[in-house]
Amino acid sequence: MTRTAWFHCFAGTAGDMTMGALVHAGADQLAVMELLGRLPVDGFAVTFEAVQRCGIAATHAVVVTDAHGHEGPRDPVPEHSADHPANDHDGHEHDAHGHDGHGHDAHPTQEHTAHRPYREIRDLLDRTDLPPRVVDRAQRVFRALAEAEARRHRMHPDAVEFH
Repeated sequence: MTRTAWFHCFAGTAGDMTMGALVHAGADQLAVMELLGRLPVDGFAVTFEAVQRCGIAATHAVVVTDAHGHEGPRDPVPEHSADHPANDHDGHEHDAHGHDGHGHDAHPTQEHTAHRPYREIRDLLDRTDLPPRVVDRAQRVFRALAEAEARRHRMHPDAVEFH
């Protein structure tokens, strides 16, 4: 049986939000955590918790990073969530990099999460011990995201950074 998930990401999505939604839809939490553990990345942990958002039951993927991941010092900050949308109190939307659409930092006092360039993600996936179809699918998804971001910011896809 083939299952298809449709995401209408008109305002974007975050990895933790997507992972929580997939687990809520039936993905096996332990299998997801086991596969994530195969990534050659240090300094993170993932847990899942049942939550209510605006009266709707959901699963929240809680991703915690330490201050010293494999790239050196990092200061984790909360990701945007249903309780803290990606816009400020004046209704200005922010892009995936925390900017307000005018080139200014949306929250100048908030420290940024660690960024990882697409070229590094591509290489990281090539070094994993994941099933080939999982690596292929992840490579295709990240390539599509990097190409879309590159067009938006008029840059080469290898220079696109994810966080």
